[in-house]
Amino acid sequence: MKEPEKFTIQPGIGVSPILFGMSPEDVANLFDAPPKHSRITHTKERQDAWVLNGKFLFVVYGEENNGVVEVTLSPEHHAWINDTKILGTGTSVNPIKYLKWLDNEPLEGLGVLVFSKIDISTSGFHDNDKSQESLTAGVRGRFSSILHRLSPYKA
Repeated sequence: MKEPEKFTIQPGIGVSPILFGMSPEDVANLFDAPPKHSRITHTKERQDAWVLNGKFLFVVYGEENNGVVEVTLSPEHHAWINDTKILGTGTSVNPIKYLKWLDNEPLEGLGVLVFSKIDISTSGFHDNDKSQESLTAGVRGRFSSILHRLSPYKA
């Protein structure tokens, strides 16, 4: 199974090489392998999971067109936004501080921070829960259905 050297997070476009709207088959072809696990979520979306060199990657496909709507990376993946490395070995940037620079009004609740202006959510980083650390990028408006349940992030 091949793993990209890095993932490039492009809000509204995807987590390159995975682009929003790609089919499950297209994503599997990127990794030269089918997902390790696949399930249907409570929202009737398909979630595929890969383990790439011991690092978890989750891809969610929308119910309507079955294209990618969300990508979740574990913190061990090498991930970049713009020209800044925010995940992976050797990262000197605090992902929350950098994301706050891009969206200075994150919301908190349900165990996550949501940066709705850039359609990114994180878990574990803001409360130092290493076992829960992840970063999720979604299609435009991906998190809009939960925003009413969140509060402004104070830290």
